[in-house]
Amino acid sequence: MSQIIKFFVSAAVLLSAVIAGANNKEQTNEANNQADDLGSFCVRGLWNSREQLRSGAVHCSYVLTDKQHEENSMSLQLFLAFDYTNRSVRYDRQPLDKEKSQFVRTLSYTLLHLPGSGVIATYAPDYKVARAEAQVFDTRILGLSQLDEWPLVSYEKMKGFLQTVSLTEVKRDGSKYRLQWTHDFGPNTSKGQMRAQRTIVIDPDQGFSPLHMEEALKWPNEQFGVPDFIADVTYRNISNCWVPTLCKFENRKVGEEQSAVLELAWDSVNQPLDKQIFEAQGLDAPGGTLVADMRLGNNGIVESMIPRTGKNDLPGGPTRLLGRTELTRSWRSYFFIGLNISIVILLIVLIAYRRFVTKAGRVSS
Repeated sequence: MSQIIKFFVSAAVLLSAVIAGANNKEQTNEANNQADDLGSFCVRGLWNSREQLRSGAVHCSYVLTDKQHEENSMSLQLFLAFDYTNRSVRYDRQPLDKEKSQFVRTLSYTLLHLPGSGVIATYAPDYKVARAEAQVFDTRILGLSQLDEWPLVSYEKMKGFLQTVSLTEVKRDGSKYRLQWTHDFGPNTSKGQMRAQRTIVIDPDQGFSPLHMEEALKWPNEQFGVPDFIADVTYRNISNCWVPTLCKFENRKVGEEQSAVLELAWDSVNQPLDKQIFEAQGLDAPGGTLVADMRLGNNGIVESMIPRTGKNDLPGGPTRLLGRTELTRSWRSYFFIGLNISIVILLIVLIAYRRFVTKAGRVSS
């Protein structure tokens, strides 16, 4: 009898454990689902708010301090104008005490005005420019990117990347939300694949804007430690759109310590922009600057020249060369054109003479 009682007691205990385990699993699944729902809610809000910014013009001051390699430190004055609806962007870049470069990309053409060239060159809209002068940044990724990424990664690329990662942590901290995920960092090496753990803090009260980003790195068999990269962003509501006004970056990796400050002063947010801002005549280039179409090959065709005003004009005549590309028809061009015309005329004369001799021979016979 006692054995039967023990059997039923054991069965009851086992059944209770199974029920408790099922309840715990159900609670865990429910918590995970809630976290997934909360994460999806935050990510949707993040992208929706970023895409409310459709056009704008902003002057920026950027100061980079490299504590290990002073020669890499820099101070830049930047101007960014963009119309994402019409896929037009302009980027002016001026280092301290130097001339500025200008870059424009539209659906119809690319414009490039380099310091000292005296030329605004027109290229195809998909022309590749592998220069710092064309590293157009997108203000919508500030707060999502670290120091080395913000001038290189497009909004579309950042959004596409984040759509491939899985959130490992979603937490609410007061009115803000903390999102975290891990991803591969850099190439696979002999030490293995380095991993990164990135955390962002977004604030629904500021249009789901990312206020803080931190990223920690580790090698295989290591634990994530203190952040290697940090970014903090301040926002302002202009025209019912939250836009960044100050961004502070830090790189704390040992031997690579850097810090940077980007200040943004907005001229326009989601207001119509003058189309000329994306045209050669709207680049406020010095008087005497040539406007040349380079889409027909190496020998560019000069279309116009920025009028001289007596102020900020190029010294002397306009510069005729951009790198090794000839932009004006020199005496060599005219020589070869004349030579080709002479050859054609000579061939016509020879053909006519041959026909005349042939006809004269038939008549005499």
